[in-house]
Amino acid sequence: MTNHDEAVTERLLTGRDEHLQHDYAQAMPGPETLPPPRNGAGLTSLVLGIVACAVSFIPVVSEFVAAPAGIGAVAAAFIGWDRIENGVATNRADTIAGGILGAIALAVTALVYLATHSG
Repeated sequence: MTNHDEAVTERLLTGRDEHLQHDYAQAMPGPETLPPPRNGAGLTSLVLGIVACAVSFIPVVSEFVAAPAGIGAVAAAFIGWDRIENGVATNRADTIAGGILGAIALAVTALVYLATHSG
């Protein structure tokens, strides 16, 4: 071995040559990282479902707040469920609960509307 080869080997072993170690680190494949789950639709469904259920019993407010929030909760639940089936999202319980709460809020809003606006 020549002096140059010994110097390169010494630098690699002791870590004094960052350039050579950097090239070696780039050549080695690292572990694959998975993208973070896309749980936004399921969480949105849950939040909108809770809001819709909370105000669905108030006669005038339910028509302007609970109905749109309930529709949004059900729509977001469908989007979240599609993401769960595709393996992109992980919040199955939030998505189901949000969709159910949104549907309940829509039913209660319809009953309150019929009760207050019937002749």
